[in-house]
Amino acid sequence: MSKVCRQLEINRAQFNRYLNGESYPRPDMLARICDFFETDARILIKPLEDIAQVKPDLLSHPEIRDFAAPETTRIPEDTLPTGFCRFTRQSFLFPERYILGLIFSIAKTVGPFSKALRRVSL
Repeated sequence: MSKVCRQLEINRAQFNRYLNGESYPRPDMLARICDFFETDARILIKPLEDIAQVKPDLLSHPEIRDFAAPETTRIPEDTLPTGFCRFTRQSFLFPERYILGLIFSIAKTVGPFSKALRRVSL
């Protein structure tokens, strides 16, 4: 407890008041506490049972949600079939070169998933 209070630069007695529900931190202190414990403020104001465990989903992040929404990431099975697929693409760094690769693709309800197995520069 002492180590946490030192790292947060907060008085231990005040931190105990927050934990016991006797007082509530200012917004700046609340932000520091939440950043330190990598959580959000709901943990201080709601019982743990009421907080839904939501795993972060990269595709639903506000910055890319419009570009990677489920309806834009669904690829028809005839375009990217389930199984092993060979691909060739131009190198991003060296336009005169090409990349030959092998991926394993599997269709799921939220969209296709693939794993690169081998890439070779040509």
